[in-house]
Amino acid sequence: MKQVISPLFRGSGPKDWPRGRVLFNTAMKHFEVDLNRELLAPQFTAEILDYFRLPKASTVFSLDPHYAETRFTFGPHGPQDRSAQAI
Repeated sequence: MKQVISPLFRGSGPKDWPRGRVLFNTAMKHFEVDLNRELLAPQFTAEILDYFRLPKASTVFSLDPHYAETRFTFGPHGPQDRSAQAI
């Protein structure tokens, strides 16, 4: 069966999407999750804890300005292209 990729994904790169990273701080003995503003929301942090099986008590979430600008955002009906909204 041939898979069809939505035109929304064509021409996009990793910096276009909300993203973050999960690290383990060996000195402090806790996980650090750095995210963009959109993902630093309760529904996403809960999903990240579950997906990576991170212990809530020893996981710290923070906003990372490195991930500030994204082209796409998550809307109620799926991803939305911010650049298309500006036109």
